[in-house]
Amino acid sequence: RWTAEEHEAFLAGLKIYGREWKKVANCIPTRTSAQIRSHAQKYFAKLSKENLRQKMLVGEDRCSSCPSTSAATYAAASSDTNPSLLMSGRSMS
Repeated sequence: RWTAEEHEAFLAGLKIYGREWKKVANCIPTRTSAQIRSHAQKYFAKLSKENLRQKMLVGEDRCSSCPSTSAATYAAASSDTNPSLLMSGRSMS
C-alpha cells in the first residue's frame, strides 16, 4: 500500500516529469520505476472512472426534466415493429 507521502511525491514527480517514470522514481526512493508505472496505471484508471461517474451524474441531472421512456412506449408501437429495431430506427419490412 502506498503511503500518503509516497503518493504526494508521485504527484509532484508526475507534475514535473510527466510520464518519464524513471525520473519520477528519483522522487520516490522507496519505490521502483515498475511500481511507479503500476501505481500510475491504477491512478489514471481511478481518475477516468471518477470522471465517467461525474459525467453520468451530470447527465442524470440534465435529463431529470425529460419524460421517461417506459415499456408502455414500446407497447404503443405497432405490433409488426420489433422493439430492438425501433431503437435502431429500422423496421422489419
